[in-house]
Amino acid sequence: MSLDWVRKPEYIEEGIKPPVLEVQIMKAALERVLLWLTIISERKDFHHSVWICHHCGMYKRHLSTTSNSQTPNSTMAKTKELSKDTRNKIVDLHQAGKTESAIGKQLGVKKSTVGAIIRKWKTYKTTDNLPQSGAPRKISPRGVKMITRTVSKNPRTTRGDLVNDLQRAGTKVTKATISNTLRHQGLKSCSARRVPLLKPVHVRARLKFAREHLDDPEEDWENVIWSDENKNFLVKTQLVVFGGERMLSCIQRTPYLL
Repeated sequence: MSLDWVRKPEYIEEGIKPPVLEVQIMKAALERVLLWLTIISERKDFHHSVWICHHCGMYKRHLSTTSNSQTPNSTMAKTKELSKDTRNKIVDLHQAGKTESAIGKQLGVKKSTVGAIIRKWKTYKTTDNLPQSGAPRKISPRGVKMITRTVSKNPRTTRGDLVNDLQRAGTKVTKATISNTLRHQGLKSCSARRVPLLKPVHVRARLKFAREHLDDPEEDWENVIWSDENKNFLVKTQLVVFGGERMLSCIQRTPYLL
């Protein structure tokens, strides 16, 4: 046994190497204690053995003649994944009528591992590693087709409407899930431009005005007050257009601005 680790606590805390003479004295004292422990252990006087170990701060590992790093089976080896051939052999032996214990002894595999492979084979009919892609999708492929078809027919359909449709079908999802699903299908959401409401009569009047003034000279258009040059109240809203911007649905030649 190596006794080079013997040091006083104050030396350990301060990181100071003790004098050689003091180390020799401490080694001699410890060797005497180890001798007493050996004698007591042979006599099976456990009461004195525990008392000496308690007061000397020693444990059973200090009586070992080998270092801790050389102790066999000191740490459990990391298990490895079984090969596909081994897993197939386990299934074949199970189909042949052998028990899990017998299969484990024959192949050198734990009984619990054999049982897990057999249960997996009974459930999925395969011994391969199953795909681990995270949680399954909340919306089934049929549900995805349904909401995609609904949005394609009516682009004004809201996410709340789609959530209610799926909930009636037995699928509970959030609005964020609806957005992600439609985005994966290549559909993007957008807001309609806010423009003054036009009735069919307004559309016909604009078209008539455009045809009548199609060939007007440029001098006539200089007398027109455009909505981006002046503040006007259209449908009780204040229209403000900054330089460089265009609002095609508002900057049109209408008879209402002449």
